Amino acid sequence: MRPISTILHLGRAENTANAAIQHQLDAMPDPMSSKSPVRSSQRNVLACTECVRRKIRCSKTIPCASCIRHNKSAACRREQVAVVSRRSTARRSSRLTVQDDSSLLLEEPAASPGLGDSGITDSVLDIPETAIPQDIGYGRPSQLLSRAEPRPEGDSNQEAQTLTTPNQTSDRRMTDEAAAALQFLAHGRRNVLDQLSGRDSAARTPPSFSLNTSVSEAPWDIFFSVETTRMLLEFHQAHLSWMHLAVHLPTFRREFEDNIQRQDCDLSWMALYYAMLSHTLYHIDGAQLTSLIQINIVNIDAARVLFDKSIETLFRANFMSDHKLTSVQAICLLLQVAHNLDKSDLICILISTAIRMSQCLNLHRLGADKERIATAGRTNDQHIIDREAEKRVWWFLVRYDWFQIPFQNTSQVHPAQFNTPMPGDTFEEPDRMVKAGALALQGPTVVTPSRWVNCLNQISVPICKLQERMQNVGFPSDDNDNILKIYDLVISADREIKSLYASWPKYMRVLDEATCEGAASEAFPVRLMPGLVLLSTAHKILMVHRHFHLSCFRDRRFAFTQLSCITLAQQAIAAIQGWPDTPDMRIIRRMWTTHTFVVSCAVALIFVLLFKSENLLTFDLGRMRSLVGFSREFIGEEEHTSSIARRGVRLLDALMDLEGRSEGSEDIEADIGEVVRGVAATDGTFVEMSATNEAHEAVFPYGQDLWASFLGYSTNGDFLDLEHP
Repeated sequence: MRPISTILHLGRAENTANAAIQHQLDAMPDPMSSKSPVRSSQRNVLACTECVRRKIRCSKTIPCASCIRHNKSAACRREQVAVVSRRSTARRSSRLTVQDDSSLLLEEPAASPGLGDSGITDSVLDIPETAIPQDIGYGRPSQLLSRAEPRPEGDSNQEAQTLTTPNQTSDRRMTDEAAAALQFLAHGRRNVLDQLSGRDSAARTPPSFSLNTSVSEAPWDIFFSVETTRMLLEFHQAHLSWMHLAVHLPTFRREFEDNIQRQDCDLSWMALYYAMLSHTLYHIDGAQLTSLIQINIVNIDAARVLFDKSIETLFRANFMSDHKLTSVQAICLLLQVAHNLDKSDLICILISTAIRMSQCLNLHRLGADKERIATAGRTNDQHIIDREAEKRVWWFLVRYDWFQIPFQNTSQVHPAQFNTPMPGDTFEEPDRMVKAGALALQGPTVVTPSRWVNCLNQISVPICKLQERMQNVGFPSDDNDNILKIYDLVISADREIKSLYASWPKYMRVLDEATCEGAASEAFPVRLMPGLVLLSTAHKILMVHRHFHLSCFRDRRFAFTQLSCITLAQQAIAAIQGWPDTPDMRIIRRMWTTHTFVVSCAVALIFVLLFKSENLLTFDLGRMRSLVGFSREFIGEEEHTSSIARRGVRLLDALMDLEGRSEGSEDIEADIGEVVRGVAATDGTFVEMSATNEAHEAVFPYGQDLWASFLGYSTNGDFLDLEHP
């Protein structure tokens, strides 16, 4: 019997000989075919040979569309290739010494896939600001089998050299998150490149990835004279900035003074400038504008021109590739005007883009204030102000996204996927905003310009939480038990909003003359704020109860919806009846959110009139009609400037006309649905209602077909201490 070592040796020799013979046979051409040997490739060929020869796009079907058009279907075929695996590069064998003093040659693991072949998601990772380690190996995570090769000293690629040179920190170990982000490095994502190289975030001044210039080639058009623009910006800071706070006006005004001294100007900033002027001109009353700048212009037409000019400049700046904070801010300001200018579809897409841009700029991962300011070394006052501006921009996008949930039953921003805190209550002047190297936060009793938007930020959270809870229960559903569970969640959200309302400062809920006098110079309409907050609160309660607006009149199990919503709607409209006719009131009346709030509350009151024969609760129907009439007149004042007001007036007129002839109706819900469709069909922007507008599809649990487009937009919360009966 042969020794085992001899058998193994003969076996290896035989395998080697067979492999050599097979290799020679494979290399020989096929004598039965005149074709060239099959080409080797790392992937299958999908395009046909004719499209490859003509260098045109192939539909990748056999026969393909191009060959069919050229009457070459019979000749359409793909090249036959032999698919081989990716060749590994830079392989090195490694030896490990085991404890029994014997040497073991480890088989090298399969080559890691390239960065471009990895599974990529669009999420932006929050990478700690730690160094990238030099020791990155292959194989088992617990064993270091190879070392990264040192870079040549004469390498001229400074950017690549920077990416592989870690900061001098105490911890050089590769973290899990940094390792996961390596695949994005090959994509050239600027925030990933900056973080992996240890540089500060490039959120404010990222370099351009576009071939287009990001600076205007000709002297930029300031539209008005310098003095006129200065007055408009001053007016905006004093009367308009409180409603958005997406731009820190003192900083913006300083940047304007810097830019007018030179001919060139960053296109992204220029788009923000035009958006600022459009926002200002739209909200100023005509007579007040004429007295302010001594120019007789039609401010609505000018606002439209500047709106279009801002959009055009954004695309000239290639904003979707060259991400800048000023581009996001411009979109936020355009939102405040777009819905009134009948640009809802356009701004919906731009806001979605702005959310993604802000995530690429890492605005969603700013972290805790003290921690991030300390680690980033932001001791400069302007850096602290810039950081607060970034927080405001992010939360502007968050609350708008969450307030749109009633339209689409989904959101783009999930609360578990960002850690940027809410902005604080501060003044706007730099010397009052930052003190002793830190943000100067004000107490709840101090009137600040940021109080309104912070209330909106707070009230957006229950809206998002309710949506999440409803999805967990099982929404939508026709199951009776599930509907009751959803209603319990609605009542819980109702109470949460009312609790928030009760926690807000008194000057946000009750008109106090002493408070108004003390806050006259704080760029905040304190006298009008209680009515506006209550109106917004009523709208948010209507949003929470949106699935039971009609059911509550038929089913006593949902009577709390009727009690809570109708009472709030009455008091909200009654509150704005007492507004004095002042420039601030006319500004608030032109806000697109105000139009939406009033229409929502008025329609809720009309429901009471339409279902008066079945309503067991006692309401003053005469007062209801009076409040609806006031609402119609209130938004009718802006019918010539706002598409929301124009459609709202038509809707209220049609529903009130239905109320006068609904006594003998057999199916009032069907009549309401026909009225809504009729109003929508008269709008020139709608061609086929049942096919084009999601807002008019069924949104109620029992199939009532109605009014989602008028019960879901923006702002805040509740009031009253009503309890579930």
